[in-house]
Formats: sequence, C-alpha cells, structure tokens
Amino acid sequence: MASKIIWSNAALDDVALASEYIARDSIGYATAFVDEVLEAVDTLSIFPEGAAIVPEMDSLRVREIFVRRYRIIFEFNGSRVLIVACIHSARELDDILKTRMPGSGRN
Repeated sequence: MASKIIWSNAALDDVALASEYIARDSIGYATAFVDEVLEAVDTLSIFPEGAAIVPEMDSLRVREIFVRRYRIIFEFNGSRVLIVACIHSARELDDILKTRMPGSGRN
C-alpha cells in the first residue's frame, strides 16, 4: 500500500526559496531542480524505508533523501510521509528540526 505524501508549509517554502536562489543564475536549472525534488518525493510513497536515517535524529521514522546538495527530510508512520524540510546540506539541522519536529525523539 502506498503512503500518502503530505508537504509541510515550511518544506514548500524551502523548495521555493531554493528555486528562487538557483533562478538567479538560471531559470532552467531552477525549474529542473523543482522537478527533481517532486520526482524524488513521489518515490517515497512506495518505499520510504529505503531512505537514509537522519543522523542528527534519534528516530527510525525520520529519514532523508538527497537531490543535488539538498536534504529532503521527512517523517513517516506507514500510512503517510510528511515532508518537513528541504535544506542545503551545508546548513545545520539542529535549530531547524527543533522548530519543525518538536518532541520527535531528539536527544
């Protein structure tokens, strides 16, 4: 059974901001980036357990996939996949995840 994909507002904002940043150099690359993100996230409905566990978290339910240098972080419970962030891999996750995933098993 496929899991339902749900995007948080914060994750949608992340993708929009990344796309705007990339578009400064190339609208074509920005469009391709958004397409890649959407395609990658679509695959999570079938097999979210195949994604890597987020090392900064203490939870098997919090996973990530990469698109270019961006981390797409999500939480799943079997029937749904909640996309919580799409952030550049150079950014620190601690503060972001504290605000977006309170009480989700952090140390």
